[in-house]
Amino acid sequence: ADWRAAGDALMQGDLTAAEVLLSDAIDSGQLNDDKGLLATALTWRCAIRVASGQIEVATGDCEQAI
Repeated sequence: ADWRAAGDALMQGDLTAAEVLLSDAIDSGQLNDDKGLLATALTWRCAIRVASGQIEVATGDCEQAI
């Protein structure tokens, strides 16, 4: 549910909500069964964090996605 809501928030341009929802989905482990989906979520969160100036934490997301 968090994953879908994050996509909706992202489409509406609400980066703050999208980051929180993506973090919930990633941290809860609900994406762990689908490595491609997890990598996508991490990449989206990385991009959101870069856009908001959180470069150091964004780097961790990008490395984990790879």
